[in-house]
Amino acid sequence: LKAIYKSNTEANIKIMIPMLSSLDELATVKKVAQDVRTELTEEGYVMKAVPEIGVMIEIPAAAIILDSLLGEIDFVSIGTNDLVQYILAVDRINQYVSELYEPFHPAVLRIINLVVQTAHKKGKPVSVCGEMASDPYAIPVLVGLGVDMLSVPIKMYLRSKYAIRSMNFEKFSSISQHLLGLSTSAEIRKIIEEEVK
Repeated sequence: LKAIYKSNTEANIKIMIPMLSSLDELATVKKVAQDVRTELTEEGYVMKAVPEIGVMIEIPAAAIILDSLLGEIDFVSIGTNDLVQYILAVDRINQYVSELYEPFHPAVLRIINLVVQTAHKKGKPVSVCGEMASDPYAIPVLVGLGVDMLSVPIKMYLRSKYAIRSMNFEKFSSISQHLLGLSTSAEIRKIIEEEVK
């Protein structure tokens, strides 16, 4: 935290707390951060700006209690790799169950929608990172659900940008809302594949 605060000379750094599951954990991190800022001030360091603090939604518990976290944070990021794994109780690198890892599972889309809707009600932006953020089939769905930002590897940047520029926002907003009512991953994938083509 000291290094982060000292590096924030251009006021463009943000702090994101990963694997958060409770308001108590958030309060603990914020208390430690405050203690570090006090320590730096006592050492004579002049802080030009205090970075915004956000949380990474990777655990279903965090998605469900997000409304109680929003008063304490500035932004939200959804970590899809871990979130999918924990929603479905599937280890994506375990060869015996990895085929059950399904980003287009209805529960996954509904929790992403819950996070976006909850955060937006309080005026907090939502980003998505993980494999879904650069998947050309998932991008229209995420944007259609109202995600504000996508975090993608640099090698996927141009392809992701093309996917966004090629889509019709109103169309995919409507499709994404329709997908939330479907019961199976197969139905969801079929519609997405047809629409993206």
